[in-house]
Amino acid sequence: NCRSLKSINFAGWNPKLKNVYNLFTSCVNLESLDLSSFNVDSVTNFNEIFNNMPKLKTVNISTWNPKNALNVKSMFNGCTSLQNVDMSNFNISSSTDVTNALLNTKANAKFKVKNQTVIDKLQPTATNNINFIVTE
Repeated sequence: NCRSLKSINFAGWNPKLKNVYNLFTSCVNLESLDLSSFNVDSVTNFNEIFNNMPKLKTVNISTWNPKNALNVKSMFNGCTSLQNVDMSNFNISSSTDVTNALLNTKANAKFKVKNQTVIDKLQPTATNNINFIVTE
């Protein structure tokens, strides 16, 4: 149960993950996550990884470049305080399920993304205006 966690320090930790489904779901008090050291090359399912995290403000997944991210459903659903997300290398061109990926995220949140393809896939899932910044 992660409900009471306010912060997590992943410095020096480089896990090679295979499944991140629901990894941080309902960690309702976490405000910031730097997961740039995580290796997600083999992960296909990112469903609800940050789901229902109302205090989450910043996420750094800038180094994540999964080759086969098939499912990003509800990835940031319910992140109502989200301000900045750096997913500048995240490749979702092969994603088949992006349902509700940005549902109920904070209006005017800033997402650094790889290219227009990411915007084209994620924008329709947003219930609020999202500011996308293309890094390529």
